[in-house]
Amino acid sequence: MSAETDSNGKYIMKISSGTYNMDFELGEDYEPPEQQTTTLAPGDSKTVNYKATRKATVSGEVLDDIDQPIVGVTVTATKTP
Repeated sequence: MSAETDSNGKYIMKISSGTYNMDFELGEDYEPPEQQTTTLAPGDSKTVNYKATRKATVSGEVLDDIDQPIVGVTVTATKTP
């Protein structure tokens, strides 16, 4: 079962009772969310909110020793522990 958020970021799902893993599929501008688990008994109504964290941005330029752009350079960022 899935639902899409509206213009206010709200969603609603009518689902059977049980335990569910709640996944939030965000765009590439956001950090991957942690999965949340919720359990519903018959007739329950629960609110499961998620606060998304925007990713940071790094940009720059790669120039040679006479300040000319170098085309095709792959720049990699590796997160350290």
